[in-house]
Amino acid sequence: SRSDVVIVLKKIVHYNGGTVKASSPLMADESIRVGSSNESSHGNGNGASDESVGAHSALIAENSRQSESHSNADRPSWLEWPEDSNADERQSVSGSLANMQQVRTARTAKSYLQSWVKWAKPALNVTAHTKLFKPLFARPLRRTTILVWAIWATVAMGFTMFNVFLPKLLGTHGGDANSQQHSPQSSAAAGSHSKQVRVYRDALIYAVSGVPGSIIGSWMVNTRLGRIYSMALSTFVSGLALIAFAFSAKAHSSALTIVSSSVFGLMSTLMFAVIYAYTPEVFYPAVRGTACGTASAFGRVAGIIAPLITGLLLSISTTVPLYVSVGLLWAAAGCMIALPIETRDLAS
Repeated sequence: SRSDVVIVLKKIVHYNGGTVKASSPLMADESIRVGSSNESSHGNGNGASDESVGAHSALIAENSRQSESHSNADRPSWLEWPEDSNADERQSVSGSLANMQQVRTARTAKSYLQSWVKWAKPALNVTAHTKLFKPLFARPLRRTTILVWAIWATVAMGFTMFNVFLPKLLGTHGGDANSQQHSPQSSAAAGSHSKQVRVYRDALIYAVSGVPGSIIGSWMVNTRLGRIYSMALSTFVSGLALIAFAFSAKAHSSALTIVSSSVFGLMSTLMFAVIYAYTPEVFYPAVRGTACGTASAFGRVAGIIAPLITGLLLSISTTVPLYVSVGLLWAAAGCMIALPIETRDLAS
């Protein structure tokens, strides 16, 4: 890293600074000067001067050797890495790089936070969102808005209360009266296998019976019944099918269970098909998204609450959730009839 390179360079400079090796150019120059002085002194015939110069050069060489040996004995080689001697320096360089990284991270987090606040501020503006609902509660659409939202909530709750616990209801309501008269040993021998097969069979028939519902609904909305009465009729018949399904528990009639559940599957699919067609048609484009989205939200919330209520009602009786579903569906049918705008002519 960058800090390691800086420390290595400083170690090399520190190792070579302040001392001169015998083999260095400086010592070579010193030897040349001493040799030249000796030659000049010999050339002049000055013996005393030769002895003094020789002693002086020997003393310089001895001092340089001693200083070099002491320095080399105390100082490690430049190839070694004395961690202890430069620990503080290494820590300071690493600390400065870490501080730079922290500053950069803080700036990045701050920019992300500012951009998120800039994006979330209009999304959390309650006043601006409230203004979107004002046209829905204006005089021309007030009644339609309230009724449509009520229809979505009650239909979703009534349908979910039956549909979620359908396997349990089929298991308790199915079975013929003759099969109930067998001995406990024979019924235990028949076991739960036949009951399981019967439940899966009835659930399959219920699911398949809803397939023609959307096709029939696409035809009914363009008849004299229109959107409103097609919704109301299918919702009312769905309630009647649930009453027949509740009676099948007392009659122990497998045929009545299959017929009533199939009729409910057909009518409920037809009902939802017309509701999905009517809701976007009745609102003009400027408020259509808000109206349809809110209606769907009411339906989702009702679908979440419905299983909780059904679980409590099943502890009382298996038929109580059915009658509650009938009441909710018939209340939705009443709201459908009260709708003031028929969109069949508007669509054509």
